[in-house]
Amino acid sequence: MQNDVNKKIYTFAIMFTLVAVLFFPVINSQENLTNPLLLENINWWNTTWPYRKLITIDHTKVASDLPDFTVLISISSDTDLATRAQDDGDDITFVLYSDNTTQLNHELELFNGTTGNMVGWVKIPSLSSTIDTKIWLYYGNSICSSQQKVAATWDSHYVIVHHLEEKSGTIYDSTQYNNDGTSYGEMNRSAPGKIDGGYYFDQMNDYIDIANSSSLYHAMENAFTVEAWTKTNNFGTWRSTVTKDTGGTGKTSEFWFGWAASNKLDFKFNAGSDLYGNTSITDTSWHYIVGNFNGVEMRLFLDGTSDNNPVSVPKVTPSNGSVNLGLTKYWGDNYYGGSLDEVRISNIARNNSWLSTSYKNQNNPESFISIGSEELYQYTLTLTNSGTGSGTIQASPGGPYSYGTVVTIWANASVGSTFAGFSGALTGTITPQPLVMNGNKVVNAQFTLQSGFTLTLTISGTGSGTIQASPGGPYSYGTVVTIWANASVGSTFAGFSGAFAGMITPQPLVMNGNKVVNAQFTLGYSLTITIQGSGTVTKNPDQPSYSYGQVVNLTAHPSTGWIFDHWTGNLTGNQNPATLSINGNQNVTASFISENKPPVAVNDSAMVFENSSNNSIDVLTNDYDLNGDNLTILSVTQPLHGISSQIGSYVYYTPLTSYIGSDSFQYNISDGKGGNSSATVVITVKPVNTPPNMPSYPNPDDGENAVSVTIDLGWNGGDPNPDDTVLYDVYFGTSNSPPKVRSNQSALSYDPGILLYNTSFYWKIVAWDNHGASTTGPLWHFTTQQKNEEKIVVNITRPLNHSFYLRNIRLFSLPRNTIVFGSIKITAKVTADAGVDRVEFYIDGKLKKTDTIPPYTYHWITLKLFKHNIMVQAYDNHGNTASDELTVFKL
Repeated sequence: MQNDVNKKIYTFAIMFTLVAVLFFPVINSQENLTNPLLLENINWWNTTWPYRKLITIDHTKVASDLPDFTVLISISSDTDLATRAQDDGDDITFVLYSDNTTQLNHELELFNGTTGNMVGWVKIPSLSSTIDTKIWLYYGNSICSSQQKVAATWDSHYVIVHHLEEKSGTIYDSTQYNNDGTSYGEMNRSAPGKIDGGYYFDQMNDYIDIANSSSLYHAMENAFTVEAWTKTNNFGTWRSTVTKDTGGTGKTSEFWFGWAASNKLDFKFNAGSDLYGNTSITDTSWHYIVGNFNGVEMRLFLDGTSDNNPVSVPKVTPSNGSVNLGLTKYWGDNYYGGSLDEVRISNIARNNSWLSTSYKNQNNPESFISIGSEELYQYTLTLTNSGTGSGTIQASPGGPYSYGTVVTIWANASVGSTFAGFSGALTGTITPQPLVMNGNKVVNAQFTLQSGFTLTLTISGTGSGTIQASPGGPYSYGTVVTIWANASVGSTFAGFSGAFAGMITPQPLVMNGNKVVNAQFTLGYSLTITIQGSGTVTKNPDQPSYSYGQVVNLTAHPSTGWIFDHWTGNLTGNQNPATLSINGNQNVTASFISENKPPVAVNDSAMVFENSSNNSIDVLTNDYDLNGDNLTILSVTQPLHGISSQIGSYVYYTPLTSYIGSDSFQYNISDGKGGNSSATVVITVKPVNTPPNMPSYPNPDDGENAVSVTIDLGWNGGDPNPDDTVLYDVYFGTSNSPPKVRSNQSALSYDPGILLYNTSFYWKIVAWDNHGASTTGPLWHFTTQQKNEEKIVVNITRPLNHSFYLRNIRLFSLPRNTIVFGSIKITAKVTADAGVDRVEFYIDGKLKKTDTIPPYTYHWITLKLFKHNIMVQAYDNHGNTASDELTVFKL
């Protein structure tokens, strides 16, 4: 099978190579093809495992933090595992997510390489009940040996772990103690199990004998736990599930655990002490049963919860009896009828959280974990070249690469070099070649340099001189040779010809073949003028060459915006025009500098607070100079309403005591070259902000009881600064740290809806002004009325008691009385178990309106300024009634 795969890969690689050479874009050599931003490659446990998935354990299924807890990982099918993993699952392994380094101990009870069905057990060092525990599932290494560590998967307190998965032969114990079992009778060892396969016992002669050992002899003496999954069907009989005893003469019994004739669990010590469960089981479903002894009390658990109160009993007396599954020898060969799976014995009393979590994990493993999508490691390909020659090495397609990608690699020798072969992940001189990416790869292409080139040097012209080269030949391809010409006295070098041209000497020459270079010399001397800046120079006389002792007049002409500064070279100083006497080849540089432009000072503005001091203002931050000169502050004027001072590039301003308003000062800057400029800084002095008032006068009162479930919350607020705008955040809930339920409201009331009966509620208000200052009010609380106090509840929600209203707006709370200025829409909330029939509004005893549709309201416009009584009467569909009243003063 593997040979067929290799042949297919190689055939594909050859075809891919031909296409790549003709059509694929070229990727330059000397580049690492890895994308450094691939985070998966930065945090990968082992690159020989190219695939992984993230497994997340739901912390809400974990009763409390548990150390060294072995978790069931059950996957019904997974095409990724079926495709990528070894058929026997040897490459499957688990790694701790928190460090992506720690390889976790695990046992595979089942792996189907065709479907990806997996049943595995993974030991988690610390299983959290407050945050989700995460582990990596790695796979895809086709050559590794088994990664399982079966015995280390189970903590040292487990003395028996039987998965009952063996179809024949020895029944193996997964713990370090090797307490293997032997089956008797004709039990069905291919029966369906709770987790994987299970065994079916016929209640006639089927049982499993686990011989006594040093790890079992004292295992039950001080504390122990026995657990199993059972699916029994012979109801009304005694069914021995797990026992440790002997029969015959001198028989002994350490414990008996199973189903009594009452169909309830029974846990028995020393053939005497009994504890029966409370629950009678007569269904044929799987049940998780646990018997537990902590050294003092014996306990029973059914499906993860306690099945009876603990009972104090004497300790178990050790014996040489075997552990039996499906049989008790002490009680006359009583057998078990039904199916068994996952039988375990521990030499400690597992706590309630351990047992509850075990049940949730094994009963519904799919909901206990979630499995993420497959992640693929991205491999890198590094291309390098070496040798005395040069060339490029290229690859197509570009990286990074997935596992199994076929990459075509080829080498191109530069002119003057020869390709000598590949090294690293590829060898040989064949180019192009295919490379299968199954890991990070490095490929090097070696190139050798051609050699034996000659360089011929000649001279010509009316003058005389020499031409020289260094180093001497013969030369290898690419050697850089320096060539220079030296004119004799009375002669001038006139330029090179041949392999290169020009007047520059010395010059470099790259040897890529046989070369000839000529140096020409003429009688007379040259005068070379160089310009720095912007301008021109005239020569008088202006000739191609000059004789020895001849005098030349030089005049510098600056461009617009520039000035002549000085001469350098064979002529120095700043005289213009200037004279030069020729005594050889001459080089003169004329330097021009730009004219100075004054700086630009830009007006500024700043804001400071009343009674503040030494407020720093960086006035130079937006000033500039067209010549790029450094700017400094020369002077600062004094403002009318404050004091200014200057240090470095900053001006420090202090307003006069209690002054609020506008102020200004001027400052003058210099570029250090005679240029100055001034600007004005306008300052606004603002008053110091005061936070909003403390929220007060809560409605309902703090600590009030029997509050209506339709109550609206109210409070007093405001701000000491009359011009400030105040908004309120409302926090409301049933805990003493209530959540925020409303943000940025301007109203002084809040409708929480219809509340729960007989419930304590907590609330507070946070006030914010438009400057960002806030004041947090106290935490208030109240308790709503009992539900059985009335079947119909009515509550006037506008106006609220002890409040002042401007029409429909509640402005603030009052210590007593309710005052309304102008008209107001009276609003009521009504709840009724039998449904609301109608709501009646009365003013001073007179019916004003009957309303049948919520919200229930009456728009009250009164012409009389007086004390009034508002009453709202509500009726439900069964004739029950309730009312609410409020006395108000109308202005």
